[in-house]
Amino acid sequence: MSISYLLSFVFMLISSKGNFTSYFDIFFYIVDAIMLYYGFSKRIFKLTDLKMFFNFAVIYLIFMVFRFYILNHLAFHFLLSDINFLIQRCIFAFLFCAVMRENTLYYMAKVTRDLAYMSIFFFFLQIVNPVSVEFIGKLIALPPRLGNPGYSNFLLFTFDTSQHPHRNCGFSWEPGAYGCFLDLGLLIYLLVNGFKFNRDVVIYAVAIATTQSTTTYIGFLIIILLYARVNGLKTSTMLLVLVPGLVVAAVTLPFMFEKIGQIWENDQTIIYKIEELSDWYLHNGGELPLNRFGSLIYVWRQFHWSLIWGVSNGYQDATKLAGMLNLSNGDADYLAKFGAVGLVYIVHRYLLVIKKFLYKAEYQFYAALLLLALGFGEPMLTFTSTLCFIFLSKYVDPEKFFRKQEEEEQAAIAAQEHEALPEGELSPVN
Repeated sequence: MSISYLLSFVFMLISSKGNFTSYFDIFFYIVDAIMLYYGFSKRIFKLTDLKMFFNFAVIYLIFMVFRFYILNHLAFHFLLSDINFLIQRCIFAFLFCAVMRENTLYYMAKVTRDLAYMSIFFFFLQIVNPVSVEFIGKLIALPPRLGNPGYSNFLLFTFDTSQHPHRNCGFSWEPGAYGCFLDLGLLIYLLVNGFKFNRDVVIYAVAIATTQSTTTYIGFLIIILLYARVNGLKTSTMLLVLVPGLVVAAVTLPFMFEKIGQIWENDQTIIYKIEELSDWYLHNGGELPLNRFGSLIYVWRQFHWSLIWGVSNGYQDATKLAGMLNLSNGDADYLAKFGAVGLVYIVHRYLLVIKKFLYKAEYQFYAALLLLALGFGEPMLTFTSTLCFIFLSKYVDPEKFFRKQEEEEQAAIAAQEHEALPEGELSPVN
């Protein structure tokens, strides 16, 4: 097992927000220090890396300071929250990309795939014998998720007996978030493997199915459309066969359109009675949960046109019901933090990476739609694994990656042929 794989494994576990490493900032900085040591000792870093991050950090800070003093006029701790996001999350993502370089996507997909294998095993055990999975969590006794006594995590897998007893949470904190990692991991896997169908794709699909997450399924449907088009499915065939089939599935499955309708109606009820409900939670404790649509509506009503440039990374403290609401729309969350300006920027940086693999605008549209669809359901736009796309366009080189991959495959074949030669024979010299 290589150092690169171990670093990638730790990076993805911290990015997951599902285990105790996400509760304490110190783990970000410990891994930062390890990556810095590894990068300098192996002479991986280049001056251009420093220049790139320096330019990004300067523009980021100028934007944040301008927004704070000129546009928003908030308390000083809101600006500190924005600066902390740069120091904690952006540096973490940058160092990972700078160390892994052209192999960043490969290792992200590889680790996600390996964790998918593990999650399928533990999910099967969870369904057959849930007590045993819960026992493993209690035996290891890692710090639990605050406020949820039924939550247990042992780094590789999460089991939530109180809220998700029959769904696969994987290495994240809940099934929907895990599904976002799986969907994006599957897209990355297809990119670096030339959109070839193999056993690993099946593993991804099985893991996605076990999440039973509406957002994850919608993202998976987008990937299916992209896969079909990249592999030559004609638009006419797609419109006549594939799309109607997907629509039928979406209508008939209870956790697709039916669930979306229920969420919409429930959010409308909560938004209409939000003041009354918030008073109840204020006196009785807990948080008022808002689903996807309600979160977006609430954020818009709170900040209106300030969502063009955003409010702050700690924007919830600036709302009327600070600390009372549990918002669940990742796109709305990102708009409140960094505005439409920030959303356009991260989608642009993401597409710069996608363009290196997919040259058609149609394919890039599907990839962008996937990111926004997943973000609508989960706060994945602020996951450190997603923030990597801000820096990846500098490092990703498909031609170099595929050439290196081909050379390694040829070397492996040559080694096998050499081992198969009878004693006393020599392999031909190329």
